Amino acid sequence: MPDEDETTFIDFEGLGVLSRAAFEMHSFGILNSVRDGSPGFVSDEYLNAISAETTTTTLELEAAGLWERRDGGYFVVADDMLRMHLSRAMNILVAASRPRRLSPNCQPA
Repeated sequence: MPDEDETTFIDFEGLGVLSRAAFEMHSFGILNSVRDGSPGFVSDEYLNAISAETTTTTLELEAAGLWERRDGGYFVVADDMLRMHLSRAMNILVAASRPRRLSPNCQPA
């Protein structure tokens, strides 16, 4: 029986028709790029660390116009998913940089 990832295609609004494997690679690639401090850049190093074969999937993402080949990896062409993760990351950074206020009832230690 073929692997479900190889035979399942889903029509994602804004992304077009992608295999489940391509959608997962796109999603996890974006998350990893933000976590690594290179939002929108999926490195060859990251792809090589994935135990599954990634060549066909990256070609699918290129053909769909979602990824573009760059030196050392792929650039994720800006889409709603990338913007959402970048916005969330910025909100976390802003919240972390704000000084914390003690409530009036708190006594310093």
